[in-house]
Amino acid sequence: MPKAITSIERQEGVQSITARFGTQVPPDVQSQCELFVREENYEQQLQILQALHDLLQNESSSLTQAKEIIERGGGKFYGPESLLAMRLKVPNVIPPLPPTEEIKRYAKQGFSLRLMPDKAADNSPLTMAKMNEVFDPLIKQCQNKQPGEEDWKLLYKIDWYATEDLYTKDAPVLCWAFTSDKLLDGSTGINYLEQTDCIATYVRETLYDGKPLPQELQKAAMQFASKRVDIDAKIKANKWKEAADELKALDITQLFRPEAHEVLFYFAQTFLNSPPNKRERLLEALYAWTKTQSSSGSLVSAGHCDPGGARVRSDPPGLSHDNRGALVVRKFRTLQP
Repeated sequence: MPKAITSIERQEGVQSITARFGTQVPPDVQSQCELFVREENYEQQLQILQALHDLLQNESSSLTQAKEIIERGGGKFYGPESLLAMRLKVPNVIPPLPPTEEIKRYAKQGFSLRLMPDKAADNSPLTMAKMNEVFDPLIKQCQNKQPGEEDWKLLYKIDWYATEDLYTKDAPVLCWAFTSDKLLDGSTGINYLEQTDCIATYVRETLYDGKPLPQELQKAAMQFASKRVDIDAKIKANKWKEAADELKALDITQLFRPEAHEVLFYFAQTFLNSPPNKRERLLEALYAWTKTQSSSGSLVSAGHCDPGGARVRSDPPGLSHDNRGALVVRKFRTLQP
């Protein structure tokens, strides 16, 4: 007969498991566990521990399944363990994965699936400034430096945006995100409005294969169609600030474009979780035009993540560059930030 577990050992076990689940354990269940510990009711305690253990096993199984689906499609899966390579903590409560149907949809197009945290290990918001503090030293450590070679960096030059909210205040929400990891075909060399055309067409004709869109996306498509002519007129009249405000506010922009700090996180997550002898760089020579606005109202681009570090720039929406396009990102979350 196995050795009996003491009430103290059981209490420690319950505390360990309930801490892992955080607010996902209903308060009445947690209080019942504590009551059974005090009463030394081993049978009831064992049943609750087994149920919580099964929940943990189910979560692990779901992560494994999601990883297999994504990798079969050619993408990468960056789950909770990917945060450890970035010197970040795994959140006590992880948002539920996107529906399996959605995982299969994005996997078919080669998207990666990433767990995006909202805080650093010290529980401070994971702003771009905090990312630079945490990730820059790690990137430098990855370098097999040659004589005379400059240090690898997270950010190339923190200049015009050093005092901007996008660097000092803006932080991600805890979520799962599908990321294309490459610019949308046909989205370079055109302005922000025309890139939005590309995104709308891609979602309708490729991502959903011409089938009826979910209600949320139908609404976004109709909204864009109703505002497109007016936004185009504002760009041509050089009312670029008004055009930028409207473009940022579009549902399709909010649903499928990243923030500037998110692009930086995706770069660091990809780089720090790739093999030491073959570090991968997201957007090494290209920029993604994001939904982030600078204080002047321009729309921010992030990318060009070469060994010298990622660049951050800002332009009115009517301009275009051959090395700047649309990175498609779709976030899923059910927990409040």
